[in-house]
Amino acid sequence: MNTFIKSLILAVAAFAVTTMSGCAVIPSTTEMNYTPTAHAQRIQNAGVVGVKVTGGQEDGVISYKRNGYGMKLAKLASEKPINEVVADAFNQELLARGFQTSDASNTIINVHLTKYFEDTDVHFSSADFNSDVDANVTVTKNNAQIFSKTIAGKGTDVRGFFGVGGDDYTKNSFQKSTADALNQLFSDPAFIAAISNK
Repeated sequence: MNTFIKSLILAVAAFAVTTMSGCAVIPSTTEMNYTPTAHAQRIQNAGVVGVKVTGGQEDGVISYKRNGYGMKLAKLASEKPINEVVADAFNQELLARGFQTSDASNTIINVHLTKYFEDTDVHFSSADFNSDVDANVTVTKNNAQIFSKTIAGKGTDVRGFFGVGGDDYTKNSFQKSTADALNQLFSDPAFIAAISNK
């Protein structure tokens, strides 16, 4: 390998590190939104359901920024409380299937988050944004538990060093992991039966 090529590789690597490090030392917040399943199947006996989410980290931290060497730097937090973010996702999926949502319903989906976090794996020319959304879910009807399940959603978004932004990759990753977790519920006939009118 001649000197010119070696110099070029070093220059590219240095630029990549700079690109990844830009605002990585400054804590920031980001708006977490969820897009529900497109063309979700409507549930024939859909009624009114409530959603209660507990367990999300109170500081709202969902990830840590990293520089081009993979070193953990500033915190990245959700603008809204994490419990609200997850509750909004549940409500959107319910509405997409024909349910109405109300905290006053006698049918309640209880979601206890055990993990809501994204960790970034930095490679030479790219970074993998890996997120997890894990929760214990129960359904109660008239205060009696009629369903229980543990869900573990995973999502990954890949960024090249010459991409723009970092928050968008984290949000894309969470879109995937949240959708994965919710799909584990809404594809379960026992869950649908538990939240539907009979």
